[in-house]
Order: sequence, then structure tokens, then C-alpha cells
Amino acid sequence: MHRAVTHLPAKKRCRGETEKWRRASLTATDPYSALDPPRTLVPPPPPYPPYPQDTSKTFNSTQYDHPLMNGAEMVCALTIAGSDSGGGAGIQADLKTFASHHVWGISAITAITAQSPAEVRGVWALSPEAVATQLDTVVSHFSPMVAKTGMLANGGIVRAVADHLPREVSLVLDPVMIAASGARLLDGEAVEAMTKLLIPRAVVITPNIPEAEVLAGFSPIKTIEEMCSAGELIRGLGAKAVVVKGGHLKGVTRYATDVIIDEEGQWLVEGPRYPYRVHGTGCTFSAAIAANLALGIPLRDAVKRAKIFTLDALKNAYLSAGGLRSSNPGGRC
Repeated sequence: MHRAVTHLPAKKRCRGETEKWRRASLTATDPYSALDPPRTLVPPPPPYPPYPQDTSKTFNSTQYDHPLMNGAEMVCALTIAGSDSGGGAGIQADLKTFASHHVWGISAITAITAQSPAEVRGVWALSPEAVATQLDTVVSHFSPMVAKTGMLANGGIVRAVADHLPREVSLVLDPVMIAASGARLLDGEAVEAMTKLLIPRAVVITPNIPEAEVLAGFSPIKTIEEMCSAGELIRGLGAKAVVVKGGHLKGVTRYATDVIIDEEGQWLVEGPRYPYRVHGTGCTFSAAIAANLALGIPLRDAVKRAKIFTLDALKNAYLSAGGLRSSNPGGRC
């Protein structure tokens, strides 16, 4: 299901191919079946062995281990983000996403929020020392393949992450600046520190359009061509790759288009646009990229898989009071 991008002006054309996934082509048992060629992250588990009927014999628990419950072969990923009391974003969404990919999730919490899909009532940032101690503790015991950042709140926390995250850990940077409800989640000092200290370390950064406008230094971004241009400017800050998410692109009703910019060029990734807002999809998307990278999936394939996974979280979003929805990674409602 590939189509070359030919409708853009020649000088601003996004090179590569447009990837389109339609939910009708996906299956519940293999959410990646729409990829060409099809791949599966985790094979379907075999049936459980029968429970022993003869209780007089010694029970050997290893005989009844489920293949997906044996964590010896699991890879590990780290999320550094704020806590969302509503469960749809932040640390909660990241850990659900890691678990859905059978990746062991560890965390360093940067802030406590009092929020729901409707509003953010309060944000209490932890001290940089608290964040640094969490990082030192988990990386001394676990071996994360990838770290994913979300809400970092202030410059002190950004510097703590830069100083205490081991260099060998690949970094997926989600530059969370503004909540979907409009609340500011990152101050100006933190944006500057992130630009200098974290973006040059990132294997990929995943800004939405408002965040891309801040990082690229121009606005408004109204077209796919301008998304490509902003992505190139952000990549110029040192990141190996940029994914500019197009969910906020105005005037587009049929598809949600993301742009991948890396050393090989520019690709468009398109999926269906749902007619309602869902809280936490950005966190789900970047966490899914991190999980796939931890599993050894190449970046472009990791982004494609993350897109499909996020579409599933959108389709099965949790409906709360007032008709508001929250991302539901790996879930069914």
C-alpha cells in the first residue's frame, strides 16, 4: 500500500513514499498485518498447559510458565515524564504502551499533575535532585535500551536528565510543551536547555505542530511543505531524525499526516483522522516508537508501527465524563 508523493511542488516535495493504513485492513490478533512485508512483534502465545489434577504430586511452577510471562528475554525501556492522574498520558500511558509491546518499563517521574482530559488543575514539579536520584537508581540496576522523555517541566530537570542519563542509552525526545487543554507544561528556560542539551542526543524528536513552531522558530505551519521545512530546521539542531506530527494541521479532515525527516530524506506517513480529540496520543506515539526501537526495529519501521499502534489506541479510546476521550494503548473498550 505505497504511493509516491507527486502532488507537492517540485522544490518542496517530500521525497519517498506515503504510507496509508486503514483500520479495516488491520486485525485484532496482528495489529501490524497492514505492513508490507507483514511482521509480528510477538508471536501468538500457545495455550496454557492443563492444570494438574493430581495434587499429591509436587507442583513444578516452571512447567506452567506462560511464554510471555517469562521476563528473562525482555528488553527494557525508560520513561522520564510527568504523572497524569487521569491515566491517559504521561508516565501512565508510557508504561501501558511498553507493556503492550512486552517491553519492561522503568520510570523517573518529573512532576505530579492534577488533570483530566478536560483540564489541568495543578502541576507540581519534583526537584532536579529527585529526578537525578531516580535515574541513578534505575540505571544502576536495569539496562534500558531506550529512554523516552515527556514532560520535563523546567530547566533544572532538563539538566538533571542530560547529566544522569547514560550516553549509551538511545533517546526518544517528545518535547511536551503544552497540554491538549492548553496548559503550559514547559517554561522558556527549559526549552533553551532542551535545545542545547537533549536535542543533539536524540535519535528522534517528535514535536506536534505547535511544538515544531517553537523549535523551528517560525509560525504558523499551515501546510505539509511547511511541516517538512520545520522538520529540517529542527534536525539542524542536532537530532538524528524528526517526526513532525500533523494532527493539529488545520483544514485537513480525511487524513492525519506525519512527516519523517532523517538522513535518507523525507517521508510522509498518513493514517485516518478521527473526528474527536483524544487526550494522550502524543505520549502513546512516542512511547511506541521507543518500545519498537528497544526491540531492535529500524527507525522508519518503528515509526510506522507506532502510528498503527496509536491509531488502535485512538479507536479504542476510553470515554469519560462529558464525552471526553483518553488514549487507550493496547486496550479494548
